[in-house]
Amino acid sequence: MNRFNLKYINDLLSGNLSFEGYSHILSVLGYYTKLNKWPVSIVSSKSNFENKWGREDFEELTQQYFEWLLVKNKLTHIHKVPENYKAYYFLQLLMSFISDKITELQNSTGVSFSRIKKLSLEVLENGFLKADYRGKVFWFKSDNTEMAHFSLSDFESGIRNIPSTPINEKTKHLKPHVEKCIKSIFDVYEFPIEEVPLIKAVFKLFDQTQFHKSAIISQSTVVQNEVVTVNDFNSILKTIALNLSKTDAQIFISYLFSNEEPSMDLLAVRLKIPKSTIHAKITGFKNKIVTSYTPVNESDGETFMKELYEALDKIANN
Repeated sequence: MNRFNLKYINDLLSGNLSFEGYSHILSVLGYYTKLNKWPVSIVSSKSNFENKWGREDFEELTQQYFEWLLVKNKLTHIHKVPENYKAYYFLQLLMSFISDKITELQNSTGVSFSRIKKLSLEVLENGFLKADYRGKVFWFKSDNTEMAHFSLSDFESGIRNIPSTPINEKTKHLKPHVEKCIKSIFDVYEFPIEEVPLIKAVFKLFDQTQFHKSAIISQSTVVQNEVVTVNDFNSILKTIALNLSKTDAQIFISYLFSNEEPSMDLLAVRLKIPKSTIHAKITGFKNKIVTSYTPVNESDGETFMKELYEALDKIANN
C-alpha cells in the first residue's frame, strides 16, 4: 500500500472519511514509516530506544499529519490541484510533514548549549584564572599571560584539529568530558581566551550525532519507484502555454490563482462565454498540466505554480 487512494483523499477533504478510508491512510503512513525507518520518537516524547512502533503510534502520526495539514494551511488551494495529481500531492505533503517532525526532534534531543555552558563555567571557576578586559571576561592558565594577545581567528584556527568527543543518550557523567575539552583547548592555545568563544568551542567539540542517528533522513526523501530529476520549467511551460489565447489565460488565472474558490458561473458572466465552454477549457488545461509536468516534491510544485502564473499573466496582458 504505497499510494493514497484518490477516493479516500476526496472523502477526507469533504469531511466524510469512513473507517475504511481512515484505515487506508493509516496503512499508507505505516508503509512509508517502515520503508524510511522513521523513529517513533517523532510522534512521542517517550523514551523508546528500540524504535518499536505500535498501532497507537501510527494512529498518533496520522492524527498529527491531519492537524499539520490544517495548521499549515496546506489544503487552502486544494481545489486547484488536478484530480490525477491529488494522491501524489498528498504523498509529497506527507514527506514535508515528516521533514518538519524530524527537524523538531533534532532540535529537542541531545545536550543543550545552556547545560554545556553551566558545566564549563564550573570547571573554569575551579581550575583556571579569570580577568575582565575591555568589558569582556577572559580565562587563562597562568598569571604571566598577556591579555592583548587574544585573536578570535587565531583561536578558531588553533583549535580546529582538536578531536571531537562523542556522546549519546547513555553518557551519564558529562562534566569530566567538559573538563577534558577545556584542557584540550588550553593545550593548543596558550593565550587568554574570551569566555563566549571558549564556551562555544567546548559545545562544538561534542559530537552528538548518536542522539540523532535514528532520526536522520534525507531532506530529499525519494519516494519508492519515483525518478527524481530537476524539472525544466521553460520547456514544460512552452508546451502547456502553446496556442493559448489572451482569453484562455484570463480564464486559467481566474480559476487557478484566485484567493477564493472559483465560480464558473461568474467567469461565464464576466467573460461572456458559455459555462460549458469554460468548463471544457479548464478540464483540457488541467489535463495538459498533468501530462506535461510531474513535480519532484512539494517545493518543486510550488515553484512550478509561480512560473505558470507568470507565463499566463504575460499572455493575458499582451
